[in-house]
Amino acid sequence: MESLTWNKTDTDAVYAYMQEQERPAYMDTVRSVTAENGVPYLRFPMLESESFIEHGFSTRKGGVSTGIYESMNLTFNLEDDPENVSENFRRMAAALHTVPEKMVYSKQTHTTNVLKIEEHHKGMGIVRERDFDNIDGLVTNVPGICLVTSYADCIPLFFADSRDQCIGLSHSGWRGTVGNIAQVTVEALIREYNANPAYIKSVIGPGICRGCYEVSEDVAVQFQKKYLPQEAEHIVTPGKSVGKYQLDLQLANYYNLIHAGIYPEHIAVADVCTCCNSDLLFSHRATKGRRGILCGMMYIKEKDMIDDNNLAQSLLVNKEDFRKTMETNARFQELMMMYRCAIREIQTKLEILNDEFKTKNQRNPIDSIRTRVKSPASIFDKMQRKGFEVSIQSIVNNLNDVAGVRVVCPFISDIYAVANMLISQDDVEVMEVKDYIKNPKPNGYRSLHYVVIIPIYLSSGKEYMKVEVQIRTIAMNFWASLEHQMHYKQFGNEEMPEIVNELTVCADTIYNTDVHMQEIREEIHRLEHPECLPVE
Repeated sequence: MESLTWNKTDTDAVYAYMQEQERPAYMDTVRSVTAENGVPYLRFPMLESESFIEHGFSTRKGGVSTGIYESMNLTFNLEDDPENVSENFRRMAAALHTVPEKMVYSKQTHTTNVLKIEEHHKGMGIVRERDFDNIDGLVTNVPGICLVTSYADCIPLFFADSRDQCIGLSHSGWRGTVGNIAQVTVEALIREYNANPAYIKSVIGPGICRGCYEVSEDVAVQFQKKYLPQEAEHIVTPGKSVGKYQLDLQLANYYNLIHAGIYPEHIAVADVCTCCNSDLLFSHRATKGRRGILCGMMYIKEKDMIDDNNLAQSLLVNKEDFRKTMETNARFQELMMMYRCAIREIQTKLEILNDEFKTKNQRNPIDSIRTRVKSPASIFDKMQRKGFEVSIQSIVNNLNDVAGVRVVCPFISDIYAVANMLISQDDVEVMEVKDYIKNPKPNGYRSLHYVVIIPIYLSSGKEYMKVEVQIRTIAMNFWASLEHQMHYKQFGNEEMPEIVNELTVCADTIYNTDVHMQEIREEIHRLEHPECLPVE
């Protein structure tokens, strides 16, 4: 390790350095941005200069949660609707040009435990269960894995080493600050990736300020014992009432970073208090615990990904241009290959389940399976229709149906049996469910739609891909196929109300026939097997 020139014990000099500035150098203004999808979030100039990473800190705006969680609540641990939380994560991920399947969410319990994050951790805490607990800090050098930690007054700590291409993200409440999770995180970067503190840049993110953070004497004493007297006198100050003290967690973490060997010019403190700004940021103190959760997020950009913040500007003028460009684009072709692999994984699972069902029940619940990957032209049309940026990363973030599997079943009950068998697989994660059988579309369309996440295994490691699975009966498929062939939608429903009504009537007739055919099958089953319970 290279020798350091900064005297880590010279805390008086540190504080003097901070105070001598017209605006203290350690203070960093936060930049508020709004992503292409309309989600606002915060960024830090100190980290924006590091081109190898993407980062952000959420606000309480831009999500779909309601009530006390309004609107960008990013935790499943409260009583918010899990579907709303999942949607919030999808929106926040898209704002940072990633996906929830590439995120890893800490499991915070106010410890100083820091975990090395690797490929197999992708999606944990958001789209699948964690295999870890009691983790308040995360470090990684794996491109594409987005570290996620949560806050509602506690202090976020961001770390980025551009020389050694590694990052860290930690949660530091008062216990984590006294325990010095800042130094523990730096030590993890040194141990795991041979990082040098001289090259680490760190941001102390938005948290509760000293003026808002009143603590009891027992907490204050722990800080007075932990820090040198000349440090403690600035960190802990007398409160507004006897036995109470004001605690500066940001300054305490600043000293922790200095003691860990990080240069003062490489440290920035976001001068934003969560409690003072509870209209924009969730604050535990300001709301007495009735609030959602903010998240800090950061990842190393994937080198094999096109720098496509706006690929449309440089490459794409129309659908034909997009098609021609993607036909020769290596990253697009790789992405399509991965979607095809995901389809094969789903198809194989379905074929095995179909065989097993036949062995046990003497009949197949699946009549046929059809698969497809959207063409470049179809992808372009949908992205323009939905108002999405036309880029490769936008495809990954925003489209759930690039890879599609259609399963056709003889009977309605088979639809739900097949769906339950598929989603019960350990490596299949359900991202979205739309039951158009119980809740048909206005035109009469019926089908059960799942968006699932499936791992595929490549030479470079495991990747998680989205696949849309549509399950319907033979009769429903017959109606949907003919309806699609007629292309009546190009005229607009208002211009052809009679046809729309007739199609709806046909759909209802077909559904009623499906119901009647299932009743007949059940009656036949009862006659053949009087000893058995009624078939599902």
